[in-house]
Amino acid sequence: MNQYPVGQVVKCPFYFASRELTNTEYATFVAGGGLPTGVGIDPVSVLFRYKLDNGPPTSTTPTKDAVGLYHATITVAAPGDYEWQGYAQDGSANAVAAMWPQHFEGVAF
Repeated sequence: MNQYPVGQVVKCPFYFASRELTNTEYATFVAGGGLPTGVGIDPVSVLFRYKLDNGPPTSTTPTKDAVGLYHATITVAAPGDYEWQGYAQDGSANAVAAMWPQHFEGVAF
């Protein structure tokens, strides 16, 4: 699990795609290389949520970087386990797509 010191701003990238990415495509995404041409999709309502340990979730609107590519930032406010997830909703606020939850650890040095 990645560790970040209290006070650091962490960029949390996520995507929505029309199909599952291959291992090579996913590795390219993780390295900051984006998605293959024609694979990214833009849901109508894209949101981002995170929580520290077992605390209440905080929701924000992410930044769109390209078709299907988004990111949000979290400022590490305290030591602990941060869980974050990008997701999409329909017009009735029902979740219709989501990235799997990701984690990082906030630490005090």
